[in-house]
Amino acid sequence: MEHPIEQIEAQWKARHPELPLEEILTLIVLHRASHKLMKEHDQFLSSFGLNHAAADVLLSLYRSAPAEGLTLAKLASVMAVTPPAMTARIDKLLDSGWIAKDLDPEDRRVFKIRLTEEGTQLVQKMFPLHIQDKQKVFEGFSAEELSVLRKLLTRLTE
Repeated sequence: MEHPIEQIEAQWKARHPELPLEEILTLIVLHRASHKLMKEHDQFLSSFGLNHAAADVLLSLYRSAPAEGLTLAKLASVMAVTPPAMTARIDKLLDSGWIAKDLDPEDRRVFKIRLTEEGTQLVQKMFPLHIQDKQKVFEGFSAEELSVLRKLLTRLTE
């Protein structure tokens, strides 16, 4: 059975044989793959009461933050998001009990965000299952193929 992208390619070639199609076809495949992966990823995360943004905060704090936490600006930098976007994520997570917002004892104008014990336990329970879930997603790929794919996709984000 012909893959849908092959059908799209044939249709465009029939309509505009003079135009190069590699970039647009690659973009279509990348968009469809991204949509599929994010949908599956969101389904996995929802089983823990999380969405992508919340999981990103929890995992970033777990891997990057000292026990006392990180300032909002530092956490935003670690996650490569803007401070206003970080504020919105933090505000939504504070009620969950998975993170806490404490005054910095060295500068009382600054808050530090940290994982609570409940947040740490959630990450420790979820992350190994997250790894297993992603291994299933990429089980048809060799380590070398995944490395090449990651390098190519990283180039797109530079």
